[in-house]
Formats: sequence, structure tokens, C-alpha cells
Amino acid sequence: MFESLDLVLGARWTERAETIFWRDNPSEWGVDYTKDRRFIRARDAAVATVPDDIAEKIEKTAVITEESIVEWLQIAPKTKTREDALKSLRFWSSHSLDRVFHRRWRLDCGWLSVEESVRTLLIEYDALSINMRRQFAARYLPHAPFLNQ
Repeated sequence: MFESLDLVLGARWTERAETIFWRDNPSEWGVDYTKDRRFIRARDAAVATVPDDIAEKIEKTAVITEESIVEWLQIAPKTKTREDALKSLRFWSSHSLDRVFHRRWRLDCGWLSVEESVRTLLIEYDALSINMRRQFAARYLPHAPFLNQ
């Protein structure tokens, strides 16, 4: 079965299979696939080809307004600070951008259309997508460095 899927050849994992392992990437393997040419090529393509609807979502996600901070502080317990608000809003912005990547981006084909994303398997909490979001944000959103952490 693995041979028919081009994942094994000659009793060894193929290069194609490696990208599947990136989704789990056990720490004991010590693999930094973000330096791999396939990952870098996919990141550069993602930055260069962002569809308009996704670009709009990404820009909204990257901006934390003073109004958002004030709203957060109004509903938070009185012991919470502006720094707490920023930390929380940055966390949720990162999470929102992760969701965009989980739903609309794939390593082998880049950005998916809305129709394609409906037909594909949603892979939540995917290490590959999260790492792509970080690398993508570092280049596409330099004004929002909290998104590449």
C-alpha cells in the first residue's frame, strides 16, 4: 500500500513521505524542516500568491486596535492590565491565523479556493501549518512580529 502511494521505495521512506512526517515531527527526531527546500519553496509561494479574500482576513487578524484593547479590558476582571489584554489578543490573532492556514493552505498545492477547502480534510493543530504560519508571517506581516512566534 505504501509503495502504491509513493511513500516507500526499496524499503525506505521516499522524499514525499517525509513531508507527511512533518505534520507530527517528533522532537526526538531533531528535524528542522523549516530549512528544507520544499518548505522554503512553499513559504515563498504562499507569500507571493495570497488570494484577495485570504489577504483581507490576514490583515484584519494582524491588527490589534486600541478599541479592541479597551473592549477586552471592559469585560475582563478589574485586576487585568493592558498587557494582559495585548497578550490575550495576540494569542487569539495567532490562533485565527492558524485557522486560516489549517483550512486554506496545503504544502503541495498552496492556497486552496473556498470550494477546495470545503472538500479537503481539516487538519487542526497541525505543526506543519503552524510553522508555515510563523514563517509566512515573518515575511508577509513584518508589522505584526507576534504572529511569527
